[in-house]
Amino acid sequence: MEIIDFTKIIKEIESGEELYDLRGKLIRKSDIPKGESDEEKEARKKVIPFDLKIVCIRALNVGLESKSTTGEEKYERFQLIEKIMKTPKAVKLSPEEQAMLKKLIGEIFTLASIVGQAWNILDPKKENGEK
Repeated sequence: MEIIDFTKIIKEIESGEELYDLRGKLIRKSDIPKGESDEEKEARKKVIPFDLKIVCIRALNVGLESKSTTGEEKYERFQLIEKIMKTPKAVKLSPEEQAMLKKLIGEIFTLASIVGQAWNILDPKKENGEK
């Protein structure tokens, strides 16, 4: 069992800046609205870190409308979502759970930089060159 920190924030590759989610749109930390207008204050409330937790929960939820996904598979995904949400800083994952998350993330996200960073966090031994 591997202990994974799901609060690690995905970064933009070019700048190294942390990414945040503003209503489904990825923005850099430096692009978070800073003004004092009501609109900017309201926008700040909706900004959330684009961390491994968000990446995995989106991957686990996407594609569930498929007729080929059984009720049992949906429930297994739901249980993993609950596990991640309960203690996101230290989640014990089995090798099977790690493999499922990596597979789903690879299918759902198109940017290699997001997939690569998520996979490295999910499989720290591989990132460090261990087998």
